[in-house]
Amino acid sequence: MRFPITALAVAAGIAAAAHAQSAAKAPTPPLSAISFMSGCWRGPSSNGATIEEQYTASADNLMIGMTRYVRGSRVVMFEFTTIERTDSTFVMIPRPRGNKSDSFPLKEITDGRAVWENLAHDFPQRIIYARGADGSLVARIEGNTPQGPRHSEWTMRRCA
Repeated sequence: MRFPITALAVAAGIAAAAHAQSAAKAPTPPLSAISFMSGCWRGPSSNGATIEEQYTASADNLMIGMTRYVRGSRVVMFEFTTIERTDSTFVMIPRPRGNKSDSFPLKEITDGRAVWENLAHDFPQRIIYARGADGSLVARIEGNTPQGPRHSEWTMRRCA
């Protein structure tokens, strides 16, 4: 008679632990949570170029971005970016000059701000997008280098 009671107690404990674990895992918000990034953006870059970014509207699973730096009438740098929804998060994958880079899983999302992080990447380790109070889009990359902490930031306005 003891065996069935013990087995029942163990099964109840396992079920309770599984329920607590699934309840503790917050659901992934919809990709529309980063829709503030959608559209065409333009602003000055610290190297004298103009940065232009364009992000598609968010679908359920994917958002696509394109960035280019223009100096005069020449593109001096470009990057393609995908933001993909997985079962557990959003993953940003930059492709500078079209070459695939490391993935940056979403670390934090609040209203109008998203932070992706990959501490194993050389630089940057964090990619941050935020909606400015004036309607601008602020993009920031940051992290540590052998020379110390480093960051770059761009403030862009909607294209006409």
